[in-house]
Amino acid sequence: MKPVFSICILTYNRSKLLNRALVSCLPLINKELEIVVIDNASTDDTNILMKEWCKKNPNIKYIRRKINIGFFNNFIASFKYCRGKYVLFCGDDDLFISDKVIKYYQKAFNKNNVGIIRCRQINIKDDHITQFSSTLNNGKVALYKEGLDVLNPFIFDAFSLTGLAFLNNSILRSSLTKSESMYPQVELCMKLMVTYKAAQIEKILVAIQGHDNQLNVLSYSLEGKKQTY
Repeated sequence: MKPVFSICILTYNRSKLLNRALVSCLPLINKELEIVVIDNASTDDTNILMKEWCKKNPNIKYIRRKINIGFFNNFIASFKYCRGKYVLFCGDDDLFISDKVIKYYQKAFNKNNVGIIRCRQINIKDDHITQFSSTLNNGKVALYKEGLDVLNPFIFDAFSLTGLAFLNNSILRSSLTKSESMYPQVELCMKLMVTYKAAQIEKILVAIQGHDNQLNVLSYSLEGKKQTY
């Protein structure tokens, strides 16, 4: 059966962090969801790690590239490996902090003509939450429509790939042109906003990791309970 959601993780030489990201995905797995890990020719033990994960869970698909094609090319090419109607991205060093992620994204996609979604996030560093991206945490969906004033907040937060979700259809695929952009996800969002509305979930569903911190972080669920990954 074709999945409704594909969670896509792009990775390169971060096996320990990737393992933590996958652990955070486990509560989301059901028969209508797949996890697609695309390895950009890692030289660490990512390949060994993913073989173990794939043995244990048939919902996980692992694609290993023979050569590193760079982040923007890897991002653009990732959609062809995702079978879901919707593609939700998670960074290999980030994580989901709620088991209701899919529920909120499905609700947002059900809004009229929504093609791109992001959620609120927390930043984590040295085992601590360092910043909330918003004090809002009420689960309402805010639709950004026309004009730079309302698009700018969405585009700014789109620099973080984690939590970005796209309607995976022919319009998206026709927008996936090669680019030298450092942030191809932002460029894609801007193209799709010509056709679709962008929705923001006012709920903190993902944790974004600083690159210089320790691996064992402490995060918080939406109910305020501590979870260790």
